Amino acid sequence: MKEFSPTSVIVPCYNSAKTIGRALNSILNQTMSVKEVIIIDDNSKDNTVVTVLEYKELFEINNINFKIITNENNKGAGYSRTIGIKEANNKYIAFLDSDDIWHPQRIEIQTNIMEQNRDIFIIGGYQKVLNYDDPNEVSSYLNSEISDVKFKYINKKKALFKSPTQTSVVFTRNDTFLIFEKGKRYSEDFLLWLNILFKGHKMLQVENYLAASFKANFGESGLSSNLLLMEKNEIDSILRIRKKYKKGIGDELIFMGAINFSLLKFLRRIIIVISKKK
Repeated sequence: MKEFSPTSVIVPCYNSAKTIGRALNSILNQTMSVKEVIIIDDNSKDNTVVTVLEYKELFEINNINFKIITNENNKGAGYSRTIGIKEANNKYIAFLDSDDIWHPQRIEIQTNIMEQNRDIFIIGGYQKVLNYDDPNEVSSYLNSEISDVKFKYINKKKALFKSPTQTSVVFTRNDTFLIFEKGKRYSEDFLLWLNILFKGHKMLQVENYLAASFKANFGESGLSSNLLLMEKNEIDSILRIRKKYKKGIGDELIFMGAINFSLLKFLRRIIIVISKKK
C-alpha cells in the first residue's frame, strides 16, 4: 500500500474535457498518494464535468477524498484556486493545471523536502515541455526516475525578474493568506509567489522536472492580445509588490530594473512569435 502525503490537490479547469483525464491519471500514478483532490470547474461549456465524474469512484477506491465544485460563472483560474484552497483540509496544498501532468515522484519528493525543512513555506520546481504527439517522449518522461534531487533557495529580489516557478509544480503549506488576487486573470500566480517571499517566508526551487506541459509558455496560438495582457499584468504584479514593500532608493532601483527587464522579455517574445510565423 502506498504511503499518504497530507496533501490536498487543487485542479482548476475550464473546457478541459480533452486533457483533464491525463492530469488526473498523473495524480493517481504518484509514488506517494495524496489525501484529497479538489476539482473546480470554471463553468465549462464542454464535457469537462462528465469526464471528471468518471474518475470519482477511482479516486475513492484509492481512499482519496474527491470533491467537485462548479463556479456559477467563469471566474478565472486564480479565483478557482482560491475556492479550492478554502475547501482544502490538509497540511499541504499542491496545484495542477488541467492540461499539465506530474512526474510520478512529484508528491513524494516535495513532501519529503517539506517534512525535513520545517522553515520552508513553499516549494517550486521545473516544468518540462513535451510533444504529446510523440508517445515515446511522454512515456520516457513518465517512466524516468529522479534519483538525484537538487534544490536551492529562492532570492525574493531575483524572483522579481523571473517567476520562481510555474503553478503546476507548486507545493505549499496550507495557510489562510494563500489567496490569489480577486479579478486578476493573468500573472495572479506570480503575484502570490512574490507576496509570500516578500512577507519573509522561505521558498525552495527543486531543480528537477516535477511536472510537464504540452504547450510552450507563450506564443502557442500565435501573436495575440494575450501576450500584451500577460505583460501588462506581470508589470502590475511588480508594481503591487513595490507599493507594499519598497523601503528606500535601493529597492526602487531593483523594482525599476525588474519592470525594464520585463519589457525586454516581452519584446523578445514578440520577436520569437513573429519568427515562428515566418
